[in-house]
Amino acid sequence: NRRGDRMASKKEDDGKLLFTFGALSDLQYADHENRKSFYGMTRHYKNALVCLDQALKTWNSINSKEEDKSAYKIEFVMHLGDIIDRISDKNAEKDLTKVLSAFEEFKGPVYHLIGNHCLYNLTREILHDRLIPSSLPPSFVSSSDFSSKSTKIDKGFYYAFSPHPKIRMICVDSYEVSTIGWPSDHPNHILASKILAQKNPNEEKNSPVGLKGADIRYVAFNGQIAPNQLEFMKQQMTEAQNDDQKIIICSHIPFVQLFSNSPSFLWNYEEVLALIDSFSNVVAVLAGHEHDGGYMKRKGVHHYIFPGIIECGPGSNAFASVQVFSDRIKIKGYGKIEDQTLSF
Repeated sequence: NRRGDRMASKKEDDGKLLFTFGALSDLQYADHENRKSFYGMTRHYKNALVCLDQALKTWNSINSKEEDKSAYKIEFVMHLGDIIDRISDKNAEKDLTKVLSAFEEFKGPVYHLIGNHCLYNLTREILHDRLIPSSLPPSFVSSSDFSSKSTKIDKGFYYAFSPHPKIRMICVDSYEVSTIGWPSDHPNHILASKILAQKNPNEEKNSPVGLKGADIRYVAFNGQIAPNQLEFMKQQMTEAQNDDQKIIICSHIPFVQLFSNSPSFLWNYEEVLALIDSFSNVVAVLAGHEHDGGYMKRKGVHHYIFPGIIECGPGSNAFASVQVFSDRIKIKGYGKIEDQTLSF
């Protein structure tokens, strides 16, 4: 009796720690002196590497004290996007190389999402070559496996993998439709330009001035998920449901508006949330982009947004060890991030 086997298995697994991973977001490193953001916050470009070094040393230290098969070991690191900053300009590749070299200090896999700052100065082809790991787990399924498109520029940055038989991670490309990162004649750029022209009357499309309610999200530093990727997500969710797996989604752009004056959420958030609502096995969405960070629980799904490392000055930090249990996620925070339990 398969149902009976599953029920027995679930009882055995209740409360069990399955695996642990490290998470952080919005490093936005640049070999540049500090400066103020559009919102008046200081961006500590060089200190981002100091913060990263502390995070990696913490995770390596945890791993050195745990046995090989311990679920407390940091199995992998997830960076939720914006690895370098727009201000890198012509030094973008050099700055990216420096950060990726720093990440090599972690003795394990590192996964990346792309954010707006990744795309300002580097092509998708370069980012695909540099940010998609060369060594992948057997469970890894990427957009290149799903899509018939063959060129690297058209391959998205969305993928999925199962770090444990009970969990599937779905990592999305939240800038698939965007004016950032695509040639001006690419269909995704053209569509994004039309959306901004219709929704944002400001000459400066990064400005939300005058936009009302949820329309505040229609700024050029956001984007949306295209139909092909939505189909990929639906396929992965269906497979996970059939395999009795819970789902954790990772995105650079949040799917919810944390604050009424925040523009930092996905253009087609309603469409994505409707997809999530149609499945009962999605337990959490982890994101970045909103540098203050924050949390919201919506229809039983935890939306956890990591604060930006870029706004951490000397002596501060914002990273976490994420412990995934069969019935909850425990955020073990460092620096700005407080410990938090997300039960499901």
